[in-house]
Amino acid sequence: MLMVKMTPTLEMTQTLKMIESTKKPVPCPICKENDSAQPYKPFCSSRCANVDLHRWLGGHYSVPAVEPPDHFSEDEDTFGDIH
Repeated sequence: MLMVKMTPTLEMTQTLKMIESTKKPVPCPICKENDSAQPYKPFCSSRCANVDLHRWLGGHYSVPAVEPPDHFSEDEDTFGDIH
């Protein structure tokens, strides 16, 4: 059997560093505990997951939206004379 010794390339080293960095514990976004249980990730418990859900449903969090211009109409033909 032929054994070949490989030296790690830069890409392999960078990939290993990325994998190792993702293993670091991420604190719970609600209570900041470092113990994230797998079923509730990224939260540490069902309580923190429910607190976050309540905040979303209660409107505490929002995603900014871009309002259409005032002259925009849904009935307006947006393709013009392309038809």
